[in-house]
Amino acid sequence: MRRVLRLLPILALAVLCVQQVSAVCDRCVVPVEPGVDVYEPGQKAIIAWNGTREVLILWTDIEAPGGEMKVLEFMPLPSEPVVEEASVTSFMMAAELLSSSFRTRGYAVSGARKLGEFKVEIVLHEVIGPHNITVVRAEDVDELVGWVEAFLKASGVEFEPGFLESVSGVVEHYLSMGMNYFVLDILTVEPGSRSVKPVLYGFETDRLYYPLVVSTAVEGWTDVTLFIITEGKIPKYEPFQTLASKAITMEELKSIDDRLVELFDSDHVWLTGLTWSGPTSELDRDLVVKSWSLNEARRDALSLCSAYLSAAALFAFSSALLVRASRGRPRRS
Repeated sequence: MRRVLRLLPILALAVLCVQQVSAVCDRCVVPVEPGVDVYEPGQKAIIAWNGTREVLILWTDIEAPGGEMKVLEFMPLPSEPVVEEASVTSFMMAAELLSSSFRTRGYAVSGARKLGEFKVEIVLHEVIGPHNITVVRAEDVDELVGWVEAFLKASGVEFEPGFLESVSGVVEHYLSMGMNYFVLDILTVEPGSRSVKPVLYGFETDRLYYPLVVSTAVEGWTDVTLFIITEGKIPKYEPFQTLASKAITMEELKSIDDRLVELFDSDHVWLTGLTWSGPTSELDRDLVVKSWSLNEARRDALSLCSAYLSAAALFAFSSALLVRASRGRPRRS
């Protein structure tokens, strides 16, 4: 039995590493070169949110069946992010903590810049390992699509004309929700399957947010695995399945990533593992959790605890009465 318990952290991490994914769940991956395919055999995320700010750590596996190629990943965000390097160790530690229950070089660009006549603002640029990340702010889907094509052309990247038509509807969806910031990541994918270095995004938001609708731009089957860190316990969220949930200390949170500790002003937080598998066409809404949801979950937990205590008190009181009554009975001769 002890040997099995020691193996639980390893088994939990192994489950994360062998997931087969054919489409990205929080970003849309589009091969820009004509006549090539690219797949993502693994996608994991750590999401920490304190009610006003979120830190999102993404770890991706990308598989290129052919030769070296370039792909474009894009992800919508509710506000301007900071982008930093992250570590695979964060996912190992998160898996290990839950299993018991179950810098970079770069430069910033400020101000508005235009590429040709497209009204798209470049707010950030970072190079992190194989990631060449540009964060832009846009107001119109046609302006954004036209800017991306001009950007790729200026970068010397060959692409199939009209390759972004499949994502225009998704971009329009997020723009209509007031989400004007988009992360664009140009990756050079080598032959075979390899893990891409994790990246951390930090941004302001009044709700816990994880984009899922963006993945409907690419047809396929996907497995989603999330580690969510919040001050309150995450309520059940359909269609996700809760793998495990437990309270962890600040020292344990620091073992995942010490930057996460800065988000919270408490002695413990909740770590919850969520998973979902299915066709991307079924992802018709993003994962959004508001503060009142956490408060409701907290109240439900307190109510349940109060009910248990009340039941225990009633049982103890009844037992005491029975004992006293039995003592007062005359003994049979």
